[in-house]
Amino acid sequence: MLGATQRLAAAGGTVTIATNGAQVQYAPSANTDNRTQQVTVSSTTSVVAGDRFTIAGIEAVNHESKVSTGQLKTFVVVSVDSGTTMTISPPMIGANSTPTDAEEDYKNIEVASTSATAAIVFLNANAANVNYFWTKDSIEILAGRYALPGDQGTQVMRGTTDQGIELAMTKEFSGSTYTSLYHFDILYGVTNLAPEKNGILIFGQ
Repeated sequence: MLGATQRLAAAGGTVTIATNGAQVQYAPSANTDNRTQQVTVSSTTSVVAGDRFTIAGIEAVNHESKVSTGQLKTFVVVSVDSGTTMTISPPMIGANSTPTDAEEDYKNIEVASTSATAAIVFLNANAANVNYFWTKDSIEILAGRYALPGDQGTQVMRGTTDQGIELAMTKEFSGSTYTSLYHFDILYGVTNLAPEKNGILIFGQ
């Protein structure tokens, strides 16, 4: 499924990251947003949110067998937090030495080679238009409900869309102007449940 097109700027700068320590051993835990991880790099100069990159020696794994695909894993910069730290998605769950059950279950990378200065290679080397893609089960729409008073002279009607989102309509009448005022409101939120099941397509790199 493809989304709307927008333009992604070209990434810049030379950046390295350590892959011989705890950064590649992210441990998923309860009551935590395990979709992101803050990492330390050599420099975040010219790095911006939205940049896509790979890391030397960090390969993607099959999500069921956990066996390396032989292809470098792609990460996205969620935010630049300081001159040497940034938040990325997904986290690097290597499940290397004495992994916990959670690390083994959620393992998403194979550390093919460790290095104190592994090179980061940005994929958006040139400014280009991008297309979003996602699988249906990776995005969830959370329907909300307005609490509207029905005993203050305002008429309230409710309906539901095919997607299960409630539409609330209120109507009030002004005795001084003899006019009716209508409001239509929808309350919902969107959650990205599985960032690894969605991303962007970039061309001309």
